[in-house]
Amino acid sequence: MKKLFPIIKNTAISAVIITVMYWINVLLKFTLHINSMIPMLYVLGVFFIAIFTDGYFYSIASAVISAVLVNHMFSSSGNGLQYTYNVITSTAIILFVSLLTCTVTAVLKKERRIKEASLRAHMRANLMRAASHDLRTPLTSIYASSSAILDNFDELTDEQRLELVREIRTESHGLIRMVENLLSVTKINTEDVELTMTDTVLEELIDTVAVKYNRHFPEMPLTLDIPEEFVSIPMDAMLIEQVLFNLLENSVIHARGMTELVLRVTLDEDRVNFEVWDNGCGLPKDKPDKIFDEYHDSTLVSNETVSKRNMGIGLSVCYAIIKAHNSTLRAENNDSGGASFSFALRRTADE
Repeated sequence: MKKLFPIIKNTAISAVIITVMYWINVLLKFTLHINSMIPMLYVLGVFFIAIFTDGYFYSIASAVISAVLVNHMFSSSGNGLQYTYNVITSTAIILFVSLLTCTVTAVLKKERRIKEASLRAHMRANLMRAASHDLRTPLTSIYASSSAILDNFDELTDEQRLELVREIRTESHGLIRMVENLLSVTKINTEDVELTMTDTVLEELIDTVAVKYNRHFPEMPLTLDIPEEFVSIPMDAMLIEQVLFNLLENSVIHARGMTELVLRVTLDEDRVNFEVWDNGCGLPKDKPDKIFDEYHDSTLVSNETVSKRNMGIGLSVCYAIIKAHNSTLRAENNDSGGASFSFALRRTADE
């Protein structure tokens, strides 16, 4: 089916454009009595076909059909074909335009593919660099803590052993989150990504995120501000849940001095607006959207240098997921201090 779809699409585009040009020419010829524009309109139609279809076949076939229709429009009887010097000339001109346009568009499409391939290669390089930096740190900590327990078990007190186990659990959690984010950003940035769009009840989504948050960060209370009315939103629920949790986790780790964290949801006529708000140290004042790059230094996350491991991958995952939902993730500083991350989802499914 995937192989058949481009053929159907290109054929439909060609047929629609040729049909539109034909009826425009009929209007010009028989209503306004204008014949001079007929060849130029068909040339214009072939030009559009060459732009909006793939390859040379559809534009060349349309050029031949257009040349035949030009001869038909100019024939004195209105039916039958007269293969004269005029039709040969019009065919040659239309074919030349189609070939020239196809060549130009093919070059542009090739350059675009090269650019996209370069961006994907850059993304893979950034992911590898992030993996070498962010995965190595928790693995080293886990290895050191477990080795300390095994090598010095009898010498350690119960409290020391418990502290090392806590460290292993904390670093393991961070490692799991990092692997999940790496897998997600790799999936989202592929060309054939398919979201599992289902109608999701807003209250159930927020409850799931809140329970997960409270389990991992019980020391920082989360305030929920959501509408009371029943709302169902088409989304990939697992990915949006990951976005909300990543944003909350990012605030806990990087918003130094934070005393209040809010997950707010508001309703518009056709959109549902999500916002994660905190009163911490805020984002860098120059170009805060840099934090959505696949990899960045920790100094880009907040106005202060942080000791926690890099969370850039998590934020780039959020940005990619929201982009795949035909929306945009925005980051900005609050007027009263702190930072907010926001995005909106449509209340009805896109075609």
